[in-house]
Amino acid sequence: MEQHKEAAQPLQLQLAELQMQAEPNEALAQYHVIIEKEPENVIALNNLAWVYHEMGKPVEALLYAEKAHILKPDIPQVTDTYGYMLLKAGKVQQATVALEQSYQQQASNEIALHYVEALIADQQTKKAKGVLDSLRNLEPELTDKKAELEAQLK
Repeated sequence: MEQHKEAAQPLQLQLAELQMQAEPNEALAQYHVIIEKEPENVIALNNLAWVYHEMGKPVEALLYAEKAHILKPDIPQVTDTYGYMLLKAGKVQQATVALEQSYQQQASNEIALHYVEALIADQQTKKAKGVLDSLRNLEPELTDKKAELEAQLK
């Protein structure tokens, strides 16, 4: 990759994405290399936020999510990441606002579940139940999260 710097950028991004789950430290290193070369690479910034989140580092996660959100606040996935990292950093009201915005832009199941989590944290249980009840065709990997949130509402 060193030899073909510019052409290798997309491959480097894909490699880092693959490493996010299996080798988070390697993914972290790859994303930092990308950001050094392209400080405004929103995908790398957003994914870096998730890597830090998975590593239990909410301050760092929020830092990178915020950078991505400042650059591209109109992308629902970026706003979702930003809102979710706000939530995990304990900034419930700000998180709820950001996640509602993301949900209104694109009501995907994952975004909806993040929004519900914020609504529950913000004690908006009636609204949270309404969003949960509206979910259809849930992906298998999200069913446990939905059940967990439903249990919180009982």
